[in-house]
Amino acid sequence: MTAFDVGSDWTLEITENPWSDPFANASPDHLRDLEDEVGVWVRTVNAEEPLATLIGQTLLSATPARNDQGDLVGARLNFDTTTLRVSAHGGNLLALVE
Repeated sequence: MTAFDVGSDWTLEITENPWSDPFANASPDHLRDLEDEVGVWVRTVNAEEPLATLIGQTLLSATPARNDQGDLVGARLNFDTTTLRVSAHGGNLLALVE
């Protein structure tokens, strides 16, 4: 398993550890407070979404993208029949299936 995230320095972070929701055990009241304070975003991938096409495919190659300082800010991942581009942009993680 590979997980992508954007670091506090707005660079792309790649890890082999599964993502762990830091608020998984938070009470509903605490989650509402967080939503009001900083926002809460929840999204799952369903079978009709482009990201679902990656399930079961083999990664054939990966090409890093770096900024002028040499920091990792993106990657192009080529699978059997699909390409996934991931990038750190403005503190957000963007994923584009081509």
